Amino acid sequence: MKKYIFIVLTLFLVLFLFACAPKTRTVKIDDARVEAEAKIQREIAFKSSQKKNLELQDIAYPLLVSSVPYCGENAKPVLGVLFVNIFNFKKEYREIAARDYGMDENLKIIDIYPTSPAEEAGLKLGDIVKEINNQPVATGEDASIKLAVQLEKLLIASKPVQIKVVRNGIISVIVVIPEKACNYPVILVNSDDVNAFADGQRVGITQGMMRFVDEEQELSLVIAHEIAHNAMGHVRSQRGNTLLGTILDIAIGTVTGISTQGIFSQVANQVYSQEFEAEADYVGLYIMANAGLEVEGAANFWRRLAATSPGGIKKSVMSSHPSTPERFLAIEEGAREIKAKIKAGLPLRPEMK
Repeated sequence: MKKYIFIVLTLFLVLFLFACAPKTRTVKIDDARVEAEAKIQREIAFKSSQKKNLELQDIAYPLLVSSVPYCGENAKPVLGVLFVNIFNFKKEYREIAARDYGMDENLKIIDIYPTSPAEEAGLKLGDIVKEINNQPVATGEDASIKLAVQLEKLLIASKPVQIKVVRNGIISVIVVIPEKACNYPVILVNSDDVNAFADGQRVGITQGMMRFVDEEQELSLVIAHEIAHNAMGHVRSQRGNTLLGTILDIAIGTVTGISTQGIFSQVANQVYSQEFEAEADYVGLYIMANAGLEVEGAANFWRRLAATSPGGIKKSVMSSHPSTPERFLAIEEGAREIKAKIKAGLPLRPEMK
């Protein structure tokens, strides 16, 4: 054994001594300068991520509100405002948050969603929240969680909420009347993949998707599609189908002693998957339209996506998604249907079977 180790080490030494090396002078960088540059890059990444997340929330909010007719009991009263303090940020970013965003232990408004009750009531970015319905608001590490619990109890009653804020050193009391929105938080996912997902409770949009979309209409289409998956119960239905397939796999294995390798659960997972995707596209258009967004031309997103992923152009029976040409044409038809209803003054509701 020692002999083989000696041979391997000798070969490695020969490789190290005679391997081809760069021909130009290598610049040696001081560790302190490297760390300083790393700090700058972390700051740029943090600010970029913060900006994208706020953009995402602003676009998602009116879609979650217009989705209420479809999400049933999964709707909740909301104010349309985001409160955070310095403890909502990771430790490595708190210095930046304090320096550039004025964050401290007090809860502060960093986003007010467009057309929301908070915007209509007159709340402003930078307002420091002190009281909710005459009850003091917590500060410190768990402040945002405590405020969420405090607000949830009040919002269940769907009554006006009185908020005392400090703005430029002046105390103001603002009354906000909540509205309902689907309870599907839209989160920004730290991934470079061009992707989005719905898991029945949330909607996830990747950093890669945020970079890919050209304009607000495209991002709205993607978000509305994923909200529709949750609201129409597609995730729950697919899980049920998969469970039936798994039961069949187990039953066959028990009776015959032959492993199916999970083939029936895999096939069951695909049952109606293309139809679910098509329905999410269709209902998503109505979600957009009811939020006051333009649906004409929205299908162009799929043309652009097809150009980057040509494999999606080809129709496949086993695919979980329709082909991109099918999706483009179906969305175009849906948009025409909606435009015709708007022109005729008809309610903007999807046509059911």
